[in-house]
Amino acid sequence: MTQNSAETKSCPHCSKDIPSAAKKCPYCQSDLRSWPHRHPVFSLFVGLFLFGAVLSSINSATENATATTQRNAGPSEARTLGQDAYLRLPGNDDPTQALCLAPTKAVYDEYTKALLAKDYLGILDLTKEGLFCVHNGSEVRVIDTSMTLTKVRVTKGAAEADSDKVGEAGWSASEWVVVK
Repeated sequence: MTQNSAETKSCPHCSKDIPSAAKKCPYCQSDLRSWPHRHPVFSLFVGLFLFGAVLSSINSATENATATTQRNAGPSEARTLGQDAYLRLPGNDDPTQALCLAPTKAVYDEYTKALLAKDYLGILDLTKEGLFCVHNGSEVRVIDTSMTLTKVRVTKGAAEADSDKVGEAGWSASEWVVVK
């Protein structure tokens, strides 16, 4: 075996000196090209598959970002002061269902806690603090907004029992206030 120069290299299979530019060993006939060069068709398929996977993941990330934006950009962001709306429980058109409005955000927070705890006596106690209820579908006007709550004034009740609530104002969950 002789010393390698800049013009020669050692064959990795038979260890003989061969020209540096050789693609095949003249002694053992081993293919000295890189794996992608030895398998161009398979390399093309692998490359296309990886390219498709990257595009698919970019598309999926874009769709997820769009869906998140649409989910976060709910009706509450489109509301403006003075806008007419309905009070409506999500996915429920039953006019016998009631929605409660609170005179302050603090009372609304207490109402939410009582509602989640199914503490109906606690909700009844909050009527002393000014909490009142109207039927699902009552007409309202937006008079103030915050991040998750909307203050509305009842303009028309959905049932005869709501007539005494017309003109009353209170805070409601923003998702319950549906713009006309």
